[in-house]
Amino acid sequence: MKKFIVCLLLGFAMLVLPSLAQDNMADYWMNKGMALSNMGNYQEAVQAYQNATQANSSSSVAWKNLGLCLMNLENYNESIKAFDEAIKLDPTASSTWNYKGLALSGIGKINESVTAFDNATREDPNFSEAWNNLGLMLNAVGRYQDAVNAFDKAIATNGTKSS
Repeated sequence: MKKFIVCLLLGFAMLVLPSLAQDNMADYWMNKGMALSNMGNYQEAVQAYQNATQANSSSSVAWKNLGLCLMNLENYNESIKAFDEAIKLDPTASSTWNYKGLALSGIGKINESVTAFDNATREDPNFSEAWNNLGLMLNAVGRYQDAVNAFDKAIATNGTKSS
């Protein structure tokens, strides 16, 4: 009976440990990506974050960080795809909506960026940077009063920041 229990536990461990190791690999790649990004090595960081998303495709943070690195390389279309993946996994992440808005504005999709910034402010009404970005885009499309209202929100919430 004792051997049966040991075998059962070993069998269970063999099933669980690979998935735990996989999660650890995603963390390791994420940490490497962070360090590379902090050094300004965005191309290498992209590769690390891609490895992290392969190791754990359900990590919204890995997808968001991949998008940020791609955006730093001015690869806006690919960064938008990464932000979309992150948003699918965590649609309430206001910072991801904000970054998507920045990427969209980088390729001239101003109306779509307005929508992204609007989503960021809806998810976090105290996100002053998103309100400011929304105001800039509203101003760019000639919605001046809406822009003023967004800037008023940015001023009123100044100093608060979303994650």
